Amino acid sequence: MYLTDYLWFLGAILVCMIISIYASRKVSTTYARYDKVKTSSGMTGFDTAVLLLQNNQIDDIKVGKVSGTLTNH
Repeated sequence: MYLTDYLWFLGAILVCMIISIYASRKVSTTYARYDKVKTSSGMTGFDTAVLLLQNNQIDDIKVGKVSGTLTNH
């Protein structure tokens, strides 16, 4: 009984790992493809965020640039 439960658990973990690796790979390749596409306005995400905050008179939020790819700040 314990062995079959353990094997089901390992199988579930393995399936979750495979799905996670696939999703991560898909996000990375899609980002790499569209990273080369320029916006029609020529603005970056930083520029857009600053402009939106200024247009709505929000001055208590600071926007900063972070180096790297697909980073979380």
